[in-house]
Amino acid sequence: MDLIIKNGREQYINPHKLSKYPKIFIGTYWNRHSFDNFELNEVQYLIKNRDLLVETFKIKSNICSTKIPKYILKQTIIYNHNNILNDYRDHIEYYKTKDRDILSVFSIYVSPDDNIINELYKNNGYRIFEPIYDKNINTYFKLIKK
Repeated sequence: MDLIIKNGREQYINPHKLSKYPKIFIGTYWNRHSFDNFELNEVQYLIKNRDLLVETFKIKSNICSTKIPKYILKQTIIYNHNNILNDYRDHIEYYKTKDRDILSVFSIYVSPDDNIINELYKNNGYRIFEPIYDKNINTYFKLIKK
């Protein structure tokens, strides 16, 4: 990970370099953003959780959404309680596992204690994982079997 000074403030960039799996995270949404409001230990915590994500799901690579078949991509979208499409995700990343399954992961700025949102995600097949984008927000995942 690199430390740069921008506008007089420290920013951490290229966090994938501290991961045990830098090739998996190099092209992700998370790796493209700078951590200018984060302490080093916070970034290290997120990296530890990202490494755990790889190990838990046996991730082989990240994957661009345009390379995912539409029938699988449709399974990752979140519908509200009226079955109306309103994709309630942000900071979305997709990964391919060793078994060729697709893992949809996202983190969104809502209260981690928001039961309505948590129930909506659960009803759409998502589960909570350790934070991988920001330590103060939940990360959700859904594994779509190939």
